[in-house]
Amino acid sequence: MAYIAYLLYDSRYQYHHYIGGPELIGPSPASGASALTIEKLRPLFTMTGTLFRWALEERRTGTVVDSELWVKNNRSYHAALVDKFDQMTPEQKDALQNLVDQIATGPLN
Repeated sequence: MAYIAYLLYDSRYQYHHYIGGPELIGPSPASGASALTIEKLRPLFTMTGTLFRWALEERRTGTVVDSELWVKNNRSYHAALVDKFDQMTPEQKDALQNLVDQIATGPLN
């Protein structure tokens, strides 16, 4: 979650502007919850998971083996993450939304 928060708010790209605009900077005044939703962040979650897997694969043997991120080699893993996202229970989605609300309203502890 810390990396997602970094990509959204602290990286030079400030991705929160592309996901939903400046209202994503803080909590919604009416509800106290973030205007970010897990559905809006879904592409970021699934792509970040795919990138992390690729980076870890390079170091799997304990020795760095440089490789390029080939779409065709990672497409099935990305699709599996999308499927897992779709199969989350309401309780799991609520827990993830709570984490999203935390990153939108302040630093993670």
